[in-house]
Amino acid sequence: MNDVLAGKACHIGTGSADILPLDDGGSPSFLGHRPGHQFAGCPAAQHEDVVFYGRALVELVEAGVRGGRPDEAVAALGRLSERTRASGTEWALGIEARCRGLLSDDEALYRESVERLARSRAALELGRSRLLYGE
Repeated sequence: MNDVLAGKACHIGTGSADILPLDDGGSPSFLGHRPGHQFAGCPAAQHEDVVFYGRALVELVEAGVRGGRPDEAVAALGRLSERTRASGTEWALGIEARCRGLLSDDEALYRESVERLARSRAALELGRSRLLYGE
């Protein structure tokens, strides 16, 4: 695991900033299950909040890929895709392409992400896609 992602914050917008390590090869604790709820340990992904839900799904995709839990990454991507495709913006579709690239390690998807985000105002997301593409 590279040093770019030493941890991720999943408790976005809940009043806490719990940093969950992803560099030990183990499964991140927020990917744990509770009967009846897929993303039990990630409060931001438990409710379809307008602001935080989509962001949490993006983090869950990356955490699932890096934490060796591809099934959970695929599930989070499915929920994210519903939102990004409904939006149809370059920003949303660029983030979706990056998440798909993480799951498939397809260079074309990283390039699509960078191209789409370059046409948006999402400078931080563009930087993140460029970093992931450069890995």
